[in-house]
Amino acid sequence: MPRIGFDKVYAAELLTDPMGGPATYGVPMWLGAGISAGVEHTSDSSILDADDHQTDIFINYGGTTVTLNVRELPVKSACMLQGHKLSATGGVIRSASDVAPYVALMFRCMKSDGTYQYCVLFKGKFQLAGSNAETKKKGGVTFQTPTLTADFIARDSDGQFEYYVDENENNASEIATWFTAVPTPAAAA
Repeated sequence: MPRIGFDKVYAAELLTDPMGGPATYGVPMWLGAGISAGVEHTSDSSILDADDHQTDIFINYGGTTVTLNVRELPVKSACMLQGHKLSATGGVIRSASDVAPYVALMFRCMKSDGTYQYCVLFKGKFQLAGSNAETKKKGGVTFQTPTLTADFIARDSDGQFEYYVDENENNASEIATWFTAVPTPAAAA
């Protein structure tokens, strides 16, 4: 089914990602009302020539870029995503020494049959977010909403980089806790 909606955008800090696993995460934080998400995976391929013809293709995962647009990014979420400090009065202190942590990004997409697909990208960092401002105009306003960009890679612990499930695939227990903890899928036997 085609996707027709997008909502429930959350991120959780990746706390540990040891080789051989398991990865651990903090509590997911809401990133604001979702407007859009563009998820672009990159890969490269190599072709082996043998006996005067092409015999094998190897495709290598090269990372994922996400462009995320939300209605408004909550202050605490901005601090968590980009490593900024929260001031005593509730403002955001941005410093040149801030280091963005690795995070998981979770969201869901409504499909045309009314069910949802739930998605998580496991390990990425958000770039510094800029902002736009524009004066009100006679006859209307132009909404200015934050656009965030992040790069994602595979986890060290297990090589996983993305996981998604469809609501109609008999996984209600997993979906019930999707936004309270980062899912930890296991491969089928």
